[in-house]
Amino acid sequence: MRYRALRSLVLLSVVMLVSGLTACQSQHDGESGDSLEDITLSKASVLPPDLDVLGSGQAWELPSGRSVAGSGARQVGHYLLMPVDADHVQATQTWVMDMKTGATRRYASIDEGWIENMAIGAGDWMLRSEVMDPSSGGCTGADEDGCYSWRLYAQPLDSTTPRLLAESQKPGRRASVPSLVTDGRQIGWQQGDASGRYPIYRWEPGARTADVVAERDQPGALEFTDDGRLFVLETAPGAEVTDTVYLKSLTQIRLPGPKQIAPVTTFLGLMYYDVIGQTVTYFPQAGDGHGNWLTVPLGSKAGTGRQGELINPGIDGPYAAAWITDTKLLSSSATGTTVYDLKDPALTVTSESTDLTTARVSNGSVVIGYQPPDDGPALVYVKKYD
Repeated sequence: MRYRALRSLVLLSVVMLVSGLTACQSQHDGESGDSLEDITLSKASVLPPDLDVLGSGQAWELPSGRSVAGSGARQVGHYLLMPVDADHVQATQTWVMDMKTGATRRYASIDEGWIENMAIGAGDWMLRSEVMDPSSGGCTGADEDGCYSWRLYAQPLDSTTPRLLAESQKPGRRASVPSLVTDGRQIGWQQGDASGRYPIYRWEPGARTADVVAERDQPGALEFTDDGRLFVLETAPGAEVTDTVYLKSLTQIRLPGPKQIAPVTTFLGLMYYDVIGQTVTYFPQAGDGHGNWLTVPLGSKAGTGRQGELINPGIDGPYAAAWITDTKLLSSSATGTTVYDLKDPALTVTSESTDLTTARVSNGSVVIGYQPPDDGPALVYVKKYD
């Protein structure tokens, strides 16, 4: 299985550690956003050209005025989890759709006035991330780019009762909202604490609290692999942090259980990467819209002259990527989405539509929200790859 969240021009977040989680949980246990009336989404009879070019898949129509939020939908088992907005305004609902029947449970924001940032699943549970928008208040004295508060709730897929798992201690920049990652069985994130450290957390479905699995000196970009390995990409010590290429260090985090730990990998590149098997794929160029992806073995060191495999994604960058299968790579940017076929490049396909949400990869499937440029219904599209 592959569960990937493309970092579409959004790097990993870091946050202020919440204190007194147990007290917060007791305060919020049993509290819920309104459980709205269930609905059933119908399958689209015809795919629009912007989606059809990516291959024959399934798509469901959303009611008039509703669309998948820009952060995109995610799959867990046979369910789709999606923040949904109204009339292209901020998302105030999370929908859980059964792909077998189209039956959809709808949940309003747990905290009134907060925005549904993302929903991600593991097992029979989901974590819902909500944020307070600057225009909604609560950010006295901060500029509009630096006054977001966040809360993270755990909720069974078949329950209307969320439980507070973590929250920000004080408002911070938009990039401070945690970026959640999963392998479908566990969920991880990173957040800063008052001492200036950046613990990495791991949560298992149903657990009352999350476990700290590592303490880091700086924020990084997290990723779970399909076999349950957790990696963090950081700026290497002493490297200059700029908008262009700089030295990165990729480290595997030791988790409970007998897992072989890969040696540290270093490379010159941006923060976009994806691990598959014993290799890492990364973008080695500056954010100028040019260049290829490069795949090298884990444990490779920058400057050693070790050769890797170049992959041309076929769209302008900078962009993020995720492996769908061992031979298919999804690359996504603001200018389009490409499914690159390494086995047969002639089968590579690209949608140049700018009406797609952030693409998500899970369990060998691609999930994309689509907002048509005309008055047609918005769609959520799923394409399964062998």
